[in-house]
Amino acid sequence: MESAISLYRLGEPEAVPRLLEVYRRVRLFERIFQNAAKRRVRDTDPTGIAIKKSIIEADRRLGAMLAKLRAEAGPVPGKQHASFVQAASEATDPADIEWMSLAMEQSATSVPASVWQPLTKARDGIIARIAGALVKNK
Repeated sequence: MESAISLYRLGEPEAVPRLLEVYRRVRLFERIFQNAAKRRVRDTDPTGIAIKKSIIEADRRLGAMLAKLRAEAGPVPGKQHASFVQAASEATDPADIEWMSLAMEQSATSVPASVWQPLTKARDGIIARIAGALVKNK
């Protein structure tokens, strides 16, 4: 996760797809561990209690990873504008759209409106609406 964020900040050409993949996987694992934490365990089952505690701890760590990924979403680095726009215009996965929407919101004041113009015709309506609002506000 840390290396994906660092490559994104440094302007690595393939960093946006890598970061989206990391975000997708962390979101998936978080949902899996949240569902696993709902498991009922008897008070007299020490093995079950230990397993449930480890599941809950893993869920906390995944939550911290998601918070870090969300915080680092924006502003979109200047070297990443082109790859970000390309990925956002073709995005259909809900996790990708969630992360890109955060990145766009966090970049509202630091990225020129011309960068968002192509996204007004994005495949996803959420990204298109955010791009339209960012273009109108500048």
